[in-house]
Order: sequence, then structure tokens, then C-alpha cells
Amino acid sequence: MANWVEKLENPVLVKEMRVGFREKKVFYALIAWVVIVALVASISSLAAFEGNKQLDKLPEAGKYFMEALFWVQLGLLAMLAPSLTTSAVSGERERKSFDMLLTTHLAPSELIYGKFGFAASFIILALCATVPLESIVFFLGGVSLVSFLTTKLILLAFGLLCSLYGLMMSARENRSAYATGQTYLGLVFICWFGLMGLLGLRYGEDIPLLVYFVVGLTLLYIALFLFWKAVNHLEERARHLKILLSIGLTFYLLILGTAAFAQYSLPDVDDAVWAISGPVHYLLFGLLLNPMRPARKIERRRFEKSFLSRPIFWVLLLTVGLMLPLTICDNDRALAICLYGLMAGLCSAWFARGLSLNKPARYPQILGAVWLLLNVLPAFTAIDSFDRYSHAWHPATISPITMLIAYADGHASTPPNIAIAFYLGLFLVGQALHIRFNRKKKKRAG
Repeated sequence: MANWVEKLENPVLVKEMRVGFREKKVFYALIAWVVIVALVASISSLAAFEGNKQLDKLPEAGKYFMEALFWVQLGLLAMLAPSLTTSAVSGERERKSFDMLLTTHLAPSELIYGKFGFAASFIILALCATVPLESIVFFLGGVSLVSFLTTKLILLAFGLLCSLYGLMMSARENRSAYATGQTYLGLVFICWFGLMGLLGLRYGEDIPLLVYFVVGLTLLYIALFLFWKAVNHLEERARHLKILLSIGLTFYLLILGTAAFAQYSLPDVDDAVWAISGPVHYLLFGLLLNPMRPARKIERRRFEKSFLSRPIFWVLLLTVGLMLPLTICDNDRALAICLYGLMAGLCSAWFARGLSLNKPARYPQILGAVWLLLNVLPAFTAIDSFDRYSHAWHPATISPITMLIAYADGHASTPPNIAIAFYLGLFLVGQALHIRFNRKKKKRAG
């Protein structure tokens, strides 16, 4: 047992815990957290009692009280959790102590784990500090112990993901100011979409347990992705890229198996599962065709030996996963969405990959620009001139957003011929760029 505990000991974590919890700003932040939650608890409890004075309405007051504390703590975590990690690695670079850390016997993953451990400890401490205030809800009723623990688990997961996102940005940037700005700017967009999903899960009715399982798998994947992405930003190695892609492959197969299980066990949601599969794969093609190459030649050669680095592997895998509805789904709209997602996702991602072969680091920017242009500009042509009989040669069919909405609503009745021709041409241009790059590569090697 002692040997097992010694293996878990991390010098960076011990140092961060000792230094971090001795700083005044951490102590003040914890006090401010408790004071704000206490003020909201006082106001919300008075308001709840004022509107529900009768004894039989106390459970409603308890629900109102718990919801108020939940949203307040969620907002506090969005502001506080990233600040705990945005200067964790970039601060070491600014203090000129980063190279000293790399010369130790600690692996990059251990360094990131040590930096993240302090943020996780503070978040757990802050959430536990408000439990006495939240326990008032048990005197009111309306909230079960399971619901209370679920709420705490949601807050913990959200806080840890925010801190991991800040840590990844800190490992990526050389200055803390840049890392902080990019972290909060990114969280504005991420939290918007996450909030929509949270509202649907929290206030939706008759949500299958399988949906919560998929959401849990997705959150776990995001956490592992952010962690290993931070590790790779700390020191680019072929091993880190292989781990990142292996994690993605594992979770993709798990979620694909879950979707196939839902097809047979939940007939009410089977077509919806495969309808969502189209736009999800549209994004996955762009993410997994990223031409990742480590900066060092020896690491680049090690990575290129792995089948996970081959784009043909991901193309075949995603195509098989996306075409599964052709064999087990009877909904024509879901099939049309999947086929369009395959065409638009593969061709646009392959074109963006060809543009960024010489500078792989610019692939996310190039892909984002391509997606923005293809989704937004053609969609403007759909205003007042797009109906279910004009899908053959209408330029609005080039926009994936327009077509996915049209298929979901059942408005499309003819094949999008102009979109098929456009994306085929986009794929051929991307293929020409790949051939040109490979020829130059062979000439340099020869």
C-alpha cells in the first residue's frame, strides 16, 4: 500500500498545493465564493418562503432554492475555474523556469497532472464549503439526495472541464495574458452550446437513461482530450499524438455501439439517433483528418509509422460508421442527412487538409474559414427563393446548415445536384494538392 501511494505522489502537485493554498488570493476567492452563495441562499430562501407560505408548497420552495444555488455556482465556476490554470504553464515560461521543469525526471503528463491537481482540489473544496448552506433544502423537501448529488456532480464536471481548457491554453501559449484571453473567449462560445444541452437535460421530460450515458462518455472524452492535448503542447511527441487518436478511436467506437444498441432497443429514438449522426460526422471528418506532424523529425517518423496517422484509415472508419443507417434505419430523412454529412464533411475537410499540408499548424484556421464560407454564404441565397422543389440546382444546397435543416424538416424532395458537383470538385482540388505535396516530398528525399 505504501509503495502504491508513493507512486501517486507528484512533486509538482505537492509544490502547487503548498504554495497555492498559502496565497492570500486563494483564501479571499474561497471566502468570496461562500459569501456570494450565502447571499443568494438568503435571498432565494426568503423569496421562496414569500411565494409558498403554505405547508404543502414547501417542496416547490425547495426546488426554487436549489435551482438558484445551482445556477449561481455554475456562473462562479465559469469565471473562477479557468483562472486557476491559465497561468500554470505559461507562467513558468514567463519566469524562465519552464526548461528546468523539462530537465527533471517527470514526464510531461506528470507535470500537467500536478498543475491540474491544485485546480481540482480548490474546486472540490469550494463545492464542499457550500454544502451546509445547500442542506437547507432537505428541511424544505422537493429535492432528493440523488438529485442533490447529481447537481454537485454536474458542477464538479463543469469546473474540471473549464480548468482543463484553461490549462490546455496555458500549455499552448507563451504568455499568461494571451492564454487567459483565449480561454475566456473560447468559453463564451463553448458555454453557449453547453448551456443549451444542459437546459435540455435538466428540464427535459422522459429523457432515456441512454442519453445520460452518451453525455457522460462525451464529457469523459473531452476531459481526456484536453488533458493529453495540454501534454502534447508541453512537449510534442509521437506518443502523445497516438494516445490522443487512440482515445478518440475508443470513444468513437463506444458511442457508435451505443447508437446501434439504441436502434434495436429504443424504437422511439432510433431515427433521431441517426439523424444526429450526419452533422456529428460532418465535424468528425474535419477533426480527424488533421495533418498532425510533430516538429522534430525523429518524432514525425515515429508517428507516421502508426496506422492512426493515415488519413485513409479515418476516411474508411468514418464512412463505415456513417453508412450504418443504410442497413438498419428506415427513415429516408435520416439517410439523406447521413449521405450529405459524408459528402460535405469528407470533401471540405480533404480540401482544407490539402491547403495546410505545408503548414499543418494552420489547419484549424483554414478548416474553420472553409466551414464558415460554405455554411454562411450559400445560405443567404435561400432567402425567399428556396422551396422543396428547387433543391436540384439551387446554390443554397451547398450550405450544410441549410440542407441539414431542410432534410430534418422534410422540405427537400430532389437530389442537390449542384452541391454534389461542387463538393466533388472540391475533393478533386484537395486530391491534386495532396499529389503535388507528395511529389515535392519525394524530390526532397531523393
